Amino acid sequence: EEPKEYVKTLQSGIKKNESDKIKTEKTVQGLIIKNISLTSDGSDTTFSADVKNINNYNQQLKLKITLLKEDGTEWITFNGIVSKTDDETLGKINTKISNSDFTNAYDVKIEID
Repeated sequence: EEPKEYVKTLQSGIKKNESDKIKTEKTVQGLIIKNISLTSDGSDTTFSADVKNINNYNQQLKLKITLLKEDGTEWITFNGIVSKTDDETLGKINTKISNSDFTNAYDVKIEID
């Protein structure tokens, strides 16, 4: 599939999703998820984001992350983990999807699993 207009290819050859929908800060049950990045090296896709815990969850949380196409249909769903953090510390989500390029995703839906 050809890259969408919001997918940029960097000088290094890495494809980076620049969709405003992907980059928009998400609030999910007391988690603020921002600085979302979706990149691909041509074979694997990496999803990363910063997470601020404003609900004082005192445990590691499993997330269900769904990448959506432009028409709103679900493309792929995968899991991510947020380590236990306090409301002063930024946590991170770093997940890799092997052997697939999903940088053409238009939006992302994130839920606590």
